[in-house]
Amino acid sequence: MQIEMSLRTKASFLYPGSDGRRRIVTDGELAWHLVEAEGYGALGIERGEFARDVKPDGITRPRTIEELAPGFARVHAEAVARVRKLKAEDLDRPIVFFNGQAMPIRDILMDFMLLHNVHHRGQLSLMCREAGGQPTSLFGPTRETMPLPKKK
Repeated sequence: MQIEMSLRTKASFLYPGSDGRRRIVTDGELAWHLVEAEGYGALGIERGEFARDVKPDGITRPRTIEELAPGFARVHAEAVARVRKLKAEDLDRPIVFFNGQAMPIRDILMDFMLLHNVHHRGQLSLMCREAGGQPTSLFGPTRETMPLPKKK
């Protein structure tokens, strides 16, 4: 899987932290957060439990934009290998998630690993546009690659 980073500036936005205070989140932090969902999600599923003190190997966020894509490729490949071990009957097996609630594996895959990332991918696309960049067409064409027809 090839990942492109067309954003070369330090875009940021205010985000509510877990302690209730707002903090600045940069483009690199948000991009790496997509990786964290895959890494932590797949590891928790493989282990049969989610624990905040157990981290996937290599999950520390790179400090340069150039390191993001290779880091993503590595964590993504490890997550895919973990998820590929699942069988159909595993999907309904509940695992206690980070929030203390039991969730079937299928919901963790869909809600945490997919939809959570779709949400943040939208935020990252907006940050990229705000900084003058052009987001990649990861989930299909963007308005930059397939503009709407002009009204006559």
